[in-house]
Amino acid sequence: MLSWVRFEYSRGLSPDLMPAGRQIRLTLSSRLERVMKTSIAAFFVVLLLLTGCAHVGVDSFAPGHTTEAELRAKLGAPGMVWTEADGSRLLEFSGQPSGTFCYMITVGPDGKLREIRHAFSEDNLRRVVAGLTQDETRRLLGVPEEKVRFALKPDEEVWSWSIEDTTEKTVYFNAYFGTDGRLLRSDRSVFYKASGPSFSRSAPQGYFLRADLTGFPGGVKVRLAPI
Repeated sequence: MLSWVRFEYSRGLSPDLMPAGRQIRLTLSSRLERVMKTSIAAFFVVLLLLTGCAHVGVDSFAPGHTTEAELRAKLGAPGMVWTEADGSRLLEFSGQPSGTFCYMITVGPDGKLREIRHAFSEDNLRRVVAGLTQDETRRLLGVPEEKVRFALKPDEEVWSWSIEDTTEKTVYFNAYFGTDGRLLRSDRSVFYKASGPSFSRSAPQGYFLRADLTGFPGGVKVRLAPI
């Protein structure tokens, strides 16, 4: 998908580096396209909430009692299964790309639930540190929403997970891997929507992305102009 965007530099960013109001043509990522379609999708999300299908609950599961068969009956087939040295199994139940949840569930050798881990909890996200392999990262966070490489940094592969989605913004957790497949760093990106209680009524219609760019002292605000 191609669209026109207008760059507006924020304080600290030199106009010589990113002239205010300059228009360029670029290819939008699939992630940004999804954010742009949020207002349309919101109607269907409300319907899912009313019918109780927007989020899969795990509160009814009891460690030591719930069996793997019962887990699968309610949650469906896991996206990935790892067998540990002690005979236990780690099961991945992810809502990506449509949902902002992921449960990493450990089942003991006896086939009964041992532990449920919420992958996108702050405690778990802090465990994503430099040096992890891609497999170790997936064991922590589950399957990513998307994997991309950018032209300016072809030696890096970026994995992204949607960890929060509200009427105001969508938050992604990003992991950057080097050529050896090990994690270099992680960060978060926020896509602000043209809705929500804190969105200014005087602001122009559209979607906004604010990002801190490496090498620049300030940030860049991108307005997607309607075409």
